[in-house]
Amino acid sequence: MIRYRLPFRRPRSLAVLPLLVLLCLNAVACDRALLDPALRDGDEAALLRAAGLARPEGRYTLAGMVLEASRVLARADSGAAARALLEQFARAHAGALAAAQLSAADAVAAARAEVRQAELAMVADVLGKPGAERAIAGMSGDLSLAGAALDSAASRREHDVAALREQRAEIARSLAVARASLDAGDVPAALDASTSAAEHLLELRRGILDLDRVLALPDLYARTERALAAADGDFPGGAELLREHARLKDVAQSLVAGSDRQRAHQALTAVRESELQMTLEVLGPQTAARVVADVAKALGDLKAGSAAAEPRLRRMLRTAADLHYRASTALRSGDGIAALDLASYAAGLVNAYRLAAARF
Repeated sequence: MIRYRLPFRRPRSLAVLPLLVLLCLNAVACDRALLDPALRDGDEAALLRAAGLARPEGRYTLAGMVLEASRVLARADSGAAARALLEQFARAHAGALAAAQLSAADAVAAARAEVRQAELAMVADVLGKPGAERAIAGMSGDLSLAGAALDSAASRREHDVAALREQRAEIARSLAVARASLDAGDVPAALDASTSAAEHLLELRRGILDLDRVLALPDLYARTERALAAADGDFPGGAELLREHARLKDVAQSLVAGSDRQRAHQALTAVRESELQMTLEVLGPQTAARVVADVAKALGDLKAGSAAAEPRLRRMLRTAADLHYRASTALRSGDGIAALDLASYAAGLVNAYRLAAARF
């Protein structure tokens, strides 16, 4: 394999980009931007949470239903009945923890099943049939919206959505089981089926959103590592590059856990610079141009519908457009590392916008 020798200059402003990206969204988030690996590593959900734009997810999953039931118990102050439920719950969780410590796979599976049954029993006792009916009805509405989004994606003929269609059909079958169980008066079984469907619906939603995801540095660097691993020595110096990058990450993680914010920030910046350099060397200099082009297309697709978005989301899209302009300028001047860096931040904002603006 030919190793690319890059004619690119080292970017000047990598260190401040996470701060600039969040500045337009939420001042409170800015202090976290420099040291939070989730914000630096392209986690769109973490970015939205930091900016106060996260939409509640998973309210019909078992975790969401347990949280609702716990709040009802807290408000009701139901004395002995509540204590009995919580004691049963605590015993199940203690069993799961003991099984995990023993590292016995069958014991862990049995303990998890016991925990799930305890959670279902608590939700059924506290929320009852009305809670199950509400969850099934809400899930049906959410599944219809997800189906419409999936059909829209399929109509563009750009994606193979067969697996996602089967996933949608499986969720619909689970909801049918939930309705039948509820009609038979078995509330725990109805909740078991409906909460499983809710967890699979979250996976379906992520799959639909990923159809239009713009690949950014985290995605591209993962490809880089796979390419180096698959090269099996054919890439000169590949093993050394991976070892050096692993060393940089270890240093950064140890510093992030400490109190020296400046050194931690510098170490995280070194990790990102390493990933940018390696990505362009392994995947080729054209990678930067491809990301810049993908961001341009995404911005064009989203522009028409952004007028109705809330102000912070519109600012997010404007910031993405500004970063894209700077990336294009860097690319024209031959600075591929800065172009990829800027375009990757723009891609993260575009992906976060789509996640926040999704109506399903």
